[in-house]
Amino acid sequence: MTQLQLIVAGIAVRVYSGSRVLLEQLARRYRGFTGEAAGAAFEVQVTLDSGSEHWFHAAPAVGFSGDRLTFDLPGYRGSIDPNGSAELEIASPAPVHGTDYFLRVVYGLLAYRSGGLLLHAAGVVRNGRAYLFFGRSGSGKTTVARNAGESLVLNDDLVVLLPADRGWSAFGTPFTNATQTAPSAGSAPAAALLRLVQSPTVRIEPLTGGRALAELMACVPILNASPAPPLERCREMLLAVPAFDLHLRPDPSFWEAIERLEA
Repeated sequence: MTQLQLIVAGIAVRVYSGSRVLLEQLARRYRGFTGEAAGAAFEVQVTLDSGSEHWFHAAPAVGFSGDRLTFDLPGYRGSIDPNGSAELEIASPAPVHGTDYFLRVVYGLLAYRSGGLLLHAAGVVRNGRAYLFFGRSGSGKTTVARNAGESLVLNDDLVVLLPADRGWSAFGTPFTNATQTAPSAGSAPAAALLRLVQSPTVRIEPLTGGRALAELMACVPILNASPAPPLERCREMLLAVPAFDLHLRPDPSFWEAIERLEA
């Protein structure tokens, strides 16, 4: 194996590496999200370098130069041009984790280039529509996914949203770890954005205006550090997909409130 093609939200990324072991580990990690797609794929070159000890003493630096994002971190150096290709050099005893993080950033930039966003949220498909549960770490995204019952979990941490003919569509991503709910490569029209609030009582309240925009912006990784944060993109999404505060307990009772909302 000399390459691996990853497909998320219809966006194909071809990963090249001289390490067969790394590619095989990535193939297992991304099972269900690999294959061949029609058309061109964005190319990522990953090089393992075990002789760069000086990297571990480098001053950390991450930043944008126009659309290009560059990394210079201990044991980790790379650049991403969303209009071209990306390359990563990594000196690590566990390169699969560093490569996984790098590919998350790649997809964050490519989703934006495609008119959408990578959102820090859990996505659950119920009755053919996707509900996006977002909020700060620890707010309950994984709990929601674990209480999804027979509903399809797209991911309990990162989903891609792309504009569609009648609103936005949500797509699963493979970016997860062993403590999270297994993701799915499915997709569905986005029905609602639900900001999670832990509470002893379950209820749903409208989330609108500047607060809705600020809360959603806070859950867009990577791009908030760019020279042009995705303010307008979030505004477009909120015009098409209703947003709410979902007050919930750590059990499935919140689905009853969502069903009332659907009705």
